[in-house]
Amino acid sequence: MGFSSCPDTGRSRRKSLERIEQENGAQRLKRTLGPLQLTMLGVGSTIGAGIYVMTGTAAANYAGPSILLSFIVAGLACLFTALSYGELASAMPVSGSAYTYAYVSMGEACAWGVGWLLLLEYGISCAGVAAGFSGYAVSLLQDFGIQIPHALTTTTLQVIFDNAGRHISGGGRLDLVGAFSILVVTGLLILA
Repeated sequence: MGFSSCPDTGRSRRKSLERIEQENGAQRLKRTLGPLQLTMLGVGSTIGAGIYVMTGTAAANYAGPSILLSFIVAGLACLFTALSYGELASAMPVSGSAYTYAYVSMGEACAWGVGWLLLLEYGISCAGVAAGFSGYAVSLLQDFGIQIPHALTTTTLQVIFDNAGRHISGGGRLDLVGAFSILVVTGLLILA
């Protein structure tokens, strides 16, 4: 009995690596990303804007100088993840990334879950980067004397620290600067 964290719901069909390669060959997807582009894609999706937005707050309020240790631990985790993806990509040289790897190794039900989790991950990280961009853009515009109303740049969910600890505050607000940045990047990706 093999290890599987996905429940057996009757949909645990698996495809063999040979069948995946045949289907991938029929689609004729052309490889256009080289080592440099893949490295930049990995660095960009790993780092994001959070490293610039949260580092000062975390160092000042919680970690102090030991924040360097947390970067080393996170860097090691990223290194092991990159090595794992490299090993999987060399063993299964087909398109599909984590979805395909899960389909071959754990079955259709797990692959379905992995696909949706990837969409959730990209959506949340995109929102975080947009919120970081919004903060920097508003700060830059204020340096040039352009004031944007606070109601148009406030994120929907905020973590507020007070004497009793922290709590999450939610309002009916929308960060229009962040939303506009997402629309601009989406348009550029559609055109590319």
